[in-house]
Amino acid sequence: MASETGSQQPAANYTVGDLLERIQANIDTLHYDVAYQFCQKAQSLEPDNVAVLEVTATVALELGLFEEALTMLQRCVQLSPEDGYSKYMYLGQMFTGMDAVRYFEKGVTLMSRELEESGHNQHNGVSEERPDPAALKSQLATALCSMAEIYLTDCCFEPQAEANCEQYLTQATGMAPENPEVYQLLASVRLSQQRTSEAKDALLKSLALWQNKGVTDPDYPSYDVRIGTTKLLLELGLFDEALRILGELQKEDDQTVDLWYLYGWTYYCMAEDQAEVEGSQLNSVSTDAQPDGDRYRQTLADSVECLQTAVNLYRQLDYDDEGILSHAQELLQTIDQRIPLQTLLQDAKNDDLTEDFTMDPTQADTDDWEDIVNSDDNDMAMG
Repeated sequence: MASETGSQQPAANYTVGDLLERIQANIDTLHYDVAYQFCQKAQSLEPDNVAVLEVTATVALELGLFEEALTMLQRCVQLSPEDGYSKYMYLGQMFTGMDAVRYFEKGVTLMSRELEESGHNQHNGVSEERPDPAALKSQLATALCSMAEIYLTDCCFEPQAEANCEQYLTQATGMAPENPEVYQLLASVRLSQQRTSEAKDALLKSLALWQNKGVTDPDYPSYDVRIGTTKLLLELGLFDEALRILGELQKEDDQTVDLWYLYGWTYYCMAEDQAEVEGSQLNSVSTDAQPDGDRYRQTLADSVECLQTAVNLYRQLDYDDEGILSHAQELLQTIDQRIPLQTLLQDAKNDDLTEDFTMDPTQADTDDWEDIVNSDDNDMAMG
């Protein structure tokens, strides 16, 4: 049953001000389809109203109307290039490479100006309504991180790419020293520079800023950001931290490919560490029941089950990241060459080694591991 707000329809005698209020009310209650109707009515009244165009673009993005959103935002830039930074932030996210950087740079310039004016007004006792300075600094830091990340990836071969990346990160750290996103990106940059110790320090600092906060806290990272955190933890060998975050992610949504792929990769890495610590080589581990061998085999069995879950979810959800599929199948093949998967899973079942990973319908039976390892998907991904 639609709410009162969601059931309202555009009326002929509404002013643009009335319509903007109703648009925002429907956005707040996630009634984007109704908000879009009000947007269209507002556009018919004032087609060049920048506030109407910008809010229409945000609603269009929620509805998946990307081309329309792009047109609206670019029109906003034409009509009001020097007022309002939000349109540039949206455009920066919609473009790639140096085009994205240019939009972000303009948005940062306007945000910096607004932050300076806000401080000036506060100093002089002016009560003009302005965004919260702390929130504005956080948005500035996020935009600076976005530019740094572009120079780290898409534009890594641009002149001064590393210097620009460092500059933006330094500015972001100074702007929002309590923003965990800044330190996570810093960790990624330091890893790319093979400065592993500094990367670990930065990532642990990022974790310390949010890991004791609640999910509803505005500084608590999104699901996707924490997936990225887990990948960095794996690269740094911080497996216990990775498992802790994966456990939290599993409680929130256990039907994602990345989750089970990272679980499987984590257990695989842990098994490699166990083999090294115990003085064993991966290709010469005894299959006889020994205390050390049992621990190693248990960890590998956990890895296999999670990787099989990832592969099955990949197919069910029609996932499009071929790199994940390829790596998951490569890990399964590697394990199978050392200890047959059927043997691992059967032993795990007999010894009740997998009580924490009860298989659900998305996971594979021990009899169809060959289909997973030697599938057509694998030929496509590995070819």
